[in-house]
Amino acid sequence: MSIRAQILLLILLPLAAVALLLVSAQRIPVPEMGRGYVLRVELPRVDRPADLPEVAGRAGLPLVVIDAGHGGHDPGASGQGYREKTIVLGLARALRDRLEEEGRVRVALTRNDDRYLVHAERVDIARRLDADLFLSIHADSAGEAAEVTGASIYTLSNKASSEAAALFAERENASDRINGTDVGAQSDVVSTILVELSQ
Repeated sequence: MSIRAQILLLILLPLAAVALLLVSAQRIPVPEMGRGYVLRVELPRVDRPADLPEVAGRAGLPLVVIDAGHGGHDPGASGQGYREKTIVLGLARALRDRLEEEGRVRVALTRNDDRYLVHAERVDIARRLDADLFLSIHADSAGEAAEVTGASIYTLSNKASSEAAALFAERENASDRINGTDVGAQSDVVSTILVELSQ
């Protein structure tokens, strides 16, 4: 059989199969596109500030706002079955409970569930509450779990103390961007979609 005949068969056989199905009145089951399974969700207004969290403690005491980093669609660092967003939320809750127990400060969490807040929202919550201290908790990946010990503490500064600190700050501050797109101004639903598309 010649090459020309083989190519012709490759083109005509699928067409013949479709024509046979149509002639024999066999209906191929196809979902009704756009009907019945489309979920419509009203998105929250982007310009609406985040709700303020509950503040625990005696009035008049200094206020500490604790921010559990990441959350929602942003898991943070992951490894060995752990996700940063879950670890830091547990740490933030434990620290809040301990500070409440001691009774020397008032305490609030920027998030007390698995939701995502962009950096600007986290800082805005602390500012709107007129916090005396804003503490953001992260659990960065730093190698093999068996080899990692200790903790790192970073303080706010307009100038990085080293090149490594500048690179770390740049990476953290870029977490509101996905493939160059700023998701900070997007709702959590839209941000989740953008992350999934990016992946």
